[in-house]
Amino acid sequence: MSFTLRAVGVVAVLAASAARADVISIAAEQAGNYASDGIGNINTLAFQNYFVGYSTPSAIAERRNFFHFHTGPLGSVTVVSGELVVYVPKFAPGATTDPGDGYISPDPSEVYRISGTMVPASEVTDATNSPAESMAIWDTLGTGLFFGAIEVFPSSKGTYLHIPLSAAAIGILDTGPTDFVIGGKLDSLDRSRPMVLDELLFSFTDVPGSGVFEPPTLKLTIVPGPGSLVLVLAGAAGVMAARRRASVFRA
Repeated sequence: MSFTLRAVGVVAVLAASAARADVISIAAEQAGNYASDGIGNINTLAFQNYFVGYSTPSAIAERRNFFHFHTGPLGSVTVVSGELVVYVPKFAPGATTDPGDGYISPDPSEVYRISGTMVPASEVTDATNSPAESMAIWDTLGTGLFFGAIEVFPSSKGTYLHIPLSAAAIGILDTGPTDFVIGGKLDSLDRSRPMVLDELLFSFTDVPGSGVFEPPTLKLTIVPGPGSLVLVLAGAAGVMAARRRASVFRA
């Protein structure tokens, strides 16, 4: 086999390798929630319960949750698809060690919506936010750029929800951000009865203290970045050109 053919074979192998997709997982750096009245937010590393909705009488104000991911390493790859994976606890004495019931609602299903937020990660995760600052953050969670949605049922308890990420979310991840924040809310929340019945998801999700389930996780399908492939192909092409020139000079 000539050198030129061998080099073409190398380029083909490299191109095929670059086209191969892999799945990586990125666990949340921090999870929590904000209340509509800006009081009693859960946004500390010590306690990361990310319940969303109404929980009376201890927390009458509507809660919306957030997940913060450190995504710096994504700068060298291309994200082609992804999903947010979150656990719904299930309390069943004798059958599970889950601390409580993750679906509490009088309704047969609930719709959970996730979105982006324009608030920087450093502010979302700041436990010292004032009530006014917290209310402003709460307003952006689940209401920003659409990232995905899923219908949740009582039968979802004890399972992981897999929420496909929208093209908009994938587009943001492909810009190589250092941090990526997802906000969420109950889209099906019945605000006519907040003082009467609980209506919430993800209760009993204190991630650091549970030891029972995996933390909220991004699962991303990736391929090597196009920039790295261009460099590889250019390098291989340069080697072939140099070899051809050397052959001409020897002739």
